[in-house]
Amino acid sequence: MGLKSDEFQYVVENYNPSKKRQNGEYELKRTSDYETYKQSSEQLVKKLTYWKEVREQFTDLIEEEILPLEKR
Repeated sequence: MGLKSDEFQYVVENYNPSKKRQNGEYELKRTSDYETYKQSSEQLVKKLTYWKEVREQFTDLIEEEILPLEKR
């Protein structure tokens, strides 16, 4: 996705499902790298829709994969 792991980890650790915007999301967006994403992705999205796609993917990942593990 072209994201820095430290910023993504911060968002994951501070994720609150009841909030629309997450703590650390701005920094994650600011440091995201569309060019890296473009080079490594098979299904490209336009730069204008890149952040929306990134947010949807990290939200799905956190809610479907990570949060269920924390509830164990």
